[in-house]
Amino acid sequence: MNNSKPLTNLIHEQIYRDVIDGTFSPNDMLTESALIQRYGVSKSPVREALISLCDERVLQSIPRKGYRIVQFTLEEVRQITETRQALELFMFDKAYPSMGERELNLLLECNERIRAEDSPEVPAPRRWEINTGFHLLLASFAENDYMLSLLKSTLRINARAATRYYENIYSPELKEKKRKEEEAILEKECDLYGFLDGKAPMQCGKIQMVLQKKFVYRIHKPDEDTECHDIVQLNYMSRKNFVILQLRNDYLPKCENGKYMLCKMIDKARGYVYHITKTEYNFGMYLLDNGILEKI
Repeated sequence: MNNSKPLTNLIHEQIYRDVIDGTFSPNDMLTESALIQRYGVSKSPVREALISLCDERVLQSIPRKGYRIVQFTLEEVRQITETRQALELFMFDKAYPSMGERELNLLLECNERIRAEDSPEVPAPRRWEINTGFHLLLASFAENDYMLSLLKSTLRINARAATRYYENIYSPELKEKKRKEEEAILEKECDLYGFLDGKAPMQCGKIQMVLQKKFVYRIHKPDEDTECHDIVQLNYMSRKNFVILQLRNDYLPKCENGKYMLCKMIDKARGYVYHITKTEYNFGMYLLDNGILEKI
């Protein structure tokens, strides 16, 4: 095999993947001779790959011993997470106002791929790769190539901790804990937090059909700098969650002349209104009157 740059990149990625998937563990010591034998290549591409991985803080060079796989401290994990949050939140805020149905559909398709491969049979690095694909797709809508490149680098570093998480979430103990938590949530959501109590089965079915239906809706947000309210955001959720969200945003259910709505006054002259069904109105009033909103 020749000592070309593509070969160096290939060895670099293979060592990196062996670190990510747990073939090599934190604090393991790697040597050039062992890697040359493992990958069947010459010394030069292995050495160049090791130097590059040291620059990425995947490895640490230990003179006369080899290369140690770096284990993150809790402080380093915190800093990486903060960096990722800052980047993603900024790019999300920049992208969101201009997102339309095309972008939303692309995200939904990506989310379906995540759900399809969310299984213990799928290797943890693969699940992480699909998951980061969603985040990078969303970030790409901000149309800032420099920040997208920086986010890719941050996610690459984050992968080493994240893949351990993906391996652990399928342990029997965590699976059982997650199952119980999901059952408790599902039980509350199925009866809509008690809203269906005492109602006839047919009526319950109709209410469920209305409140569980998902839809795309628009939010008009005020721009404090220009005192306009033309900033539009697209959202996708069930009507139940829509009512809960707007109640938390200080919208109040109102009924005027047989029309039902959620209203919020910004000041004496400005306000926002979402027209809703009677079922959504009754559900909102139920949550407020019974103090349930604070418990959800």
